[in-house]
Amino acid sequence: RAVSGVQPSLCCLRYAATMQAVQVRQPPSGRPTAKDLCIANDVPIPQVSGPNDVQIRTQCTAVNRADTMQRRGLYPPPPGASDVLGLEVAGVVTEVGHGVERFKVGDSVMALLPGGGCAEYCVAPQECCIPVPEGMPWVDAAAIPEVFITAYQCLLFHGRLQAGQNVLLHAGASAVGLAAAQICRAVQAQHVITTSSQSKLETCLRHGATHALAKDRTSPYAQAFAWDVQQIVG
Repeated sequence: RAVSGVQPSLCCLRYAATMQAVQVRQPPSGRPTAKDLCIANDVPIPQVSGPNDVQIRTQCTAVNRADTMQRRGLYPPPPGASDVLGLEVAGVVTEVGHGVERFKVGDSVMALLPGGGCAEYCVAPQECCIPVPEGMPWVDAAAIPEVFITAYQCLLFHGRLQAGQNVLLHAGASAVGLAAAQICRAVQAQHVITTSSQSKLETCLRHGATHALAKDRTSPYAQAFAWDVQQIVG
C-alpha cells in the first residue's frame, strides 16, 4: 500500500543534516510490535557516495510484506542496507553521482531499494530507478517497483507469456497476484485464474482475473481444484 506525505523543499537539503524517518525501536526483550514503530527526527540524510548513486526526495512510499516482517524482527535488512523500513519509493531527484547519465536533478523517479524508503530522503543506484510517466500520481508510482517488477519478471522474462496462453495464479489477492493479473490482461492472456479466500474473489476479478476460485488446494480437495481448473481451460 502506498503512503504519501508532504516533504520539505529542495533548498532545505543544503542546510539540513538530518531528516524524519520511520524506525523500529528494539524492545528490552522479545520481538518488536506495532507499538515500537516510531518517527525519528534525527536520522542522518543518506548522501550520494558512489558514482551511480541517485538521491531522491521521497514523495510517496509503499508498505510490503517484507516491511511488516522486518518490523516484527523476522526479516533483517541485508548487510550494509539502511535499517529504515521501505523497499520502494517515488520522488524527485535531488542529487546524482558523477557517473549517472539517465537522470538529473529535478527528475521524477520511482525506485527499488534494499531499505530506507520510509524517510524524507533515500539513495538508490541509477539501475534501480525508473522514470515516472507523465501524469502518473505519486501514490501509483510508489507501488510499482517491488510488486509489478516481480510479476513482470516471473510472467514475461522467465515465463515468456504470450497472448492467448492460460495462466494460473495462486494468492491472487496478494500484491504480486493483483499486479500479475493486470499484466496478464495487458498481454491478452486467454484465462487468468486466481485463488484466494471467498471474501477476496471480487477483488481478484476487479483487477483482471477472468475467473476466480476459492479452493483449499490441500488434500482431499486438491483433486477437485484441479478439476475446476481443467473445466475452465478446456
